[in-house]
Amino acid sequence: ECDKYYDNVYRYRWHLANSARHTPRRVHRYPCSGCDKVFTKNIYMRDHYNLVHLKQYKHRCESCDKNFIRNADLMKHNKRIHEGILPPRDKICYVCGRGFTTNKILA
Repeated sequence: ECDKYYDNVYRYRWHLANSARHTPRRVHRYPCSGCDKVFTKNIYMRDHYNLVHLKQYKHRCESCDKNFIRNADLMKHNKRIHEGILPPRDKICYVCGRGFTTNKILA
């Protein structure tokens, strides 16, 4: 249904579970009124609309001028990008032994 390619099955599964294009019709779908994007959660659509179409953001990174709607997202950005602090990969896949930051990708 789409031309996305992923080099590992975990990212592919996440894409299938979270992409509005692949979710069943019975799952709520939230279209953006400003473009043709569709989201699986209303909050994702609202954040997209406010950031992309209305240019409304409350938090700006002083290091790289990237904009964020939530302060928590700015803090996470600073830790990962500018301080180099990555979340622990302590969720281990029993099939391949690789570690991940969340259990979502292991489902």
